[in-house]
Amino acid sequence: MNPFVYADLAREEHFFDREEETRYIMSTLTSGNNMVLYAPRRYGKTSLVYHVMEKLEKEKYTCIYFDFMKVFSVENFVRMYTKALYERQNNLQKISATLVSTLKSIRPMVVFDDDGKPEVTVDIAHTPIDINTIENLIDVPEKIAESNKEINKVIVFFDEFQEVERLKDIHMEALLRSKIQFQAKTSYCFLGSKKHLLQDMFLNYKRPFYNSVAHLSIGPLAREDTIKYLQTGFENSKILLTKDDIIYLIEKANDIPYYIQMLASEVWEYSVGTKEPVNTNVMDICVKRIIKKQSGLYYEIFDRQTKGKKELLIALINDGFMISSMEFIKKHNLSSITTVQNAAKSLLNDSIVEKDKDRWFIADPFFRTYIKQVINGTGLI
Repeated sequence: MNPFVYADLAREEHFFDREEETRYIMSTLTSGNNMVLYAPRRYGKTSLVYHVMEKLEKEKYTCIYFDFMKVFSVENFVRMYTKALYERQNNLQKISATLVSTLKSIRPMVVFDDDGKPEVTVDIAHTPIDINTIENLIDVPEKIAESNKEINKVIVFFDEFQEVERLKDIHMEALLRSKIQFQAKTSYCFLGSKKHLLQDMFLNYKRPFYNSVAHLSIGPLAREDTIKYLQTGFENSKILLTKDDIIYLIEKANDIPYYIQMLASEVWEYSVGTKEPVNTNVMDICVKRIIKKQSGLYYEIFDRQTKGKKELLIALINDGFMISSMEFIKKHNLSSITTVQNAAKSLLNDSIVEKDKDRWFIADPFFRTYIKQVINGTGLI
């Protein structure tokens, strides 16, 4: 079986490193503080959070995970958050009583699937969902903590929290802040992949959450730990790579955990199928195989961009510093500073590019290679 997993959360033996981050998150949340966790897409933030939750639950903390990426309306939020409050609990009957007594217009129900496992559905009574309903729902974690003496406290993880903007019609950001600041037995971890949006939420003095949480930004995994993990995975399948070859693999994936796993998985499949010794030439072949598999997706992503965004993506293949400078504009024959700034903002919001201090870069290293092939006439477009 392929030892490298990238499509799902990294769990058990597939999760490694992040020990310092794990300790910091746990100590911050268990001490009663709230925090925000920044991480670009594909850096493993959700895997890290699930790893933290598993540890916290062993210490009798009740953890609730909720993904704002799936929220598109107020009613949708109420349904999904109510369901999330159920699914992370062991005692469904006790939680049901708390919810029903708190939320008069919401009827959570436990049904059983074909395998006899309990599932939660949420029925909303034929009454409008008002601010009072949402305020009461936000208070439920605190009520759970107060009513259950067997747990230390409740910790809520709000993933992709920048998407709370979708609920700006009810001022959800301010509403959350006004409620959770009085919750003594509940801590919150806000996390997301759009660092610039989260930073504006938590560092802009005009926003409700200004200066109210601890901050943590995660980057690439430790190089030596990654090398050890990859060596073990290949050696267990009797595939030998030199340390230099593994470093080459990591660099081809731009040190991004998801793409490291993707390329390692492709190398494993190629090696098992061909029995060839693995070297940098094999790595290059596997990169081409990934791009071929992804070419339809990459075509769609590149093709739907405006002329200005395509030009900026091409410029970012080899250069990503000071992109708003006249030197950068002239060097890459771009239209104007305004056009570049607008293109960069749009690509950043779509997570097609990322920004690290003064450096801008294409988020997917294989998409970057695809674009390079296209402009060199060796790729499909």
